[in-house]
Amino acid sequence: MKAQHNQNIIDLSLQAYGNTQSLMAMLLANDISLTDTLEAGQELITPASKLKDDSIVQYYQARRIKPATALTELDQNLTEDTSCNYCKFFE
Repeated sequence: MKAQHNQNIIDLSLQAYGNTQSLMAMLLANDISLTDTLEAGQELITPASKLKDDSIVQYYQARRIKPATALTELDQNLTEDTSCNYCKFFE
């Protein structure tokens, strides 16, 4: 399976298995961490799983849905903004 732009490993687990129950198997098979950034075009192993939800996988395939929820650079910049001082209430 190839990662598309802005996909993370959770997105690929949903696309391949219809759930995240096989996420750990994907992480181990690809020797990656849950927080690793995937590159567009990166090939990933999708091990066989008895936990696959075929109805969701078929739904995604029929509608050409490829979840892509990884944070963009803009998203990351927005979350690093500390100018609102909101967090100071929790210190």
